[in-house]
Amino acid sequence: HIQLATQADANTVRRSLVKGALWDDTAKKRSKDAATKDRGGLIGYVSQEADLVPGIGKSQAIVAAAFELKAGEISQPLKSEKGWHLIQADNLEAATTQEFDHVKAQIRSTLEAQGVDQFSTAYTESLRTATAVIFDDSIQVAIVPARTPQDYFKEAQAAIGPEDRIALYRQLVQRFPNDTVSVQARFMIGFTYAEDLGDFENAKKEFEEFLRIHPKSELVASARWMLENMDKPPPPMEEDTAPSDSTSAPSNPGGAKTPEQARQSP
Repeated sequence: HIQLATQADANTVRRSLVKGALWDDTAKKRSKDAATKDRGGLIGYVSQEADLVPGIGKSQAIVAAAFELKAGEISQPLKSEKGWHLIQADNLEAATTQEFDHVKAQIRSTLEAQGVDQFSTAYTESLRTATAVIFDDSIQVAIVPARTPQDYFKEAQAAIGPEDRIALYRQLVQRFPNDTVSVQARFMIGFTYAEDLGDFENAKKEFEEFLRIHPKSELVASARWMLENMDKPPPPMEEDTAPSDSTSAPSNPGGAKTPEQARQSP
């Protein structure tokens, strides 16, 4: 992404990119995001199951636009709490259906969390019918909804600093070692070392450990590709025709599927 202060700035930069300006050079010169501007604005993956964008925060418009773009297309200006953004999506991982045994623990954790939430709602409503004064903060302390592995994963994705993301991914793996989302979290540790920190030595260790622990994971091919290519410069990308004025669409989360993901970068 390229982050800008105003919509007018975003429109100006977009016109320059459409005319042939290089994305990486433009990001370095114009982006207000100091954490990503020197690496072409790379911010990792987003998922249709969540509105969280790494390093930016919650933005349904950015997530929706990421899944509408073709490789090399430049989005229309998109608004977030941090300003205005232009994005490109250069990789899409299709959703896959998993065997029940592989997602059983994840489903159980989700249902347990839903059960706690339902109990909390019913308990609060029952108290509201009584002759008592209810303090919302007291109820929140008394009944703390259980957090799912997906909640911890979203928190890690939303963390701004790469070191913070790595620490949160590690906590997730330690807390839920047998959950399927922990497999993705372990992969993201190596990915963050490589893509965000340029620490290829630690990235190599993490990917090798990932392959040792999860030799049958769907991410094995991606891990091997990262080991072979992460220290190589990215190939040049040609400009495509500018997209339509549509900038967002409602997300469409779906059941017990591995979420589709789009890796945003030049």
